[in-house]
Amino acid sequence: RKMMPRAAHLQTMFGLTNSEARLAEALLDNMTLEEFAQTQHVSYNTVRTHMGNIFNKTGTTRQPELIRMLLISAPHVTL
Repeated sequence: RKMMPRAAHLQTMFGLTNSEARLAEALLDNMTLEEFAQTQHVSYNTVRTHMGNIFNKTGTTRQPELIRMLLISAPHVTL
């Protein structure tokens, strides 16, 4: 069995863009929004916009709820 990259799985499952999937993956890796903004060389406001899009696409409203949903949806991804 091949492993499907976690970001690709999140994109397929929730319809996330590349940037949104990278942010979701970073959150699963315990990165803060500020750290993500710095590592991706984007503004904090851009990251907040991505978060809003992720909330909308996943039907969540709070970060802990989002993390829980992401963990449940893709604990380990295999093809």
